[in-house]
Amino acid sequence: MKRYLIRSLKYFAALCVLCMAIMALNLTTGMASLSLEETLYVMFHTPRGLLLPAVIVLLGAMLSMSLAWDTADLFQALMVIINIPVILILGNTAVKTLKDYMAQRKEGKDPHFKAANIGLKQETDYWN
Repeated sequence: MKRYLIRSLKYFAALCVLCMAIMALNLTTGMASLSLEETLYVMFHTPRGLLLPAVIVLLGAMLSMSLAWDTADLFQALMVIINIPVILILGNTAVKTLKDYMAQRKEGKDPHFKAANIGLKQETDYWN
């Protein structure tokens, strides 16, 4: 009987974490003013659905602690493997942008970014 009670508490805790995660996602995505039906529709019937994060939270709440930490470590390592080359590629552009900013400040101007000032030839979304 004690084993079933502990197992039930584990699933109850996972359900509570899932509910809190859904509420947090609602707040952060601007869906806090939606009704329950609208929230469920957005979660399950739209391309921007929040089903995957909710399932990940539910599964994460039921994993053993060591497996959860090992999984988190693995995904952080994958992020590093992806981000380090991108940082190296974009680092030169970032340094040029900083130098342009500092030069404009030194001249007493209100700094405004223009892509042509640092030699960007491709079209940018916001700065030209």
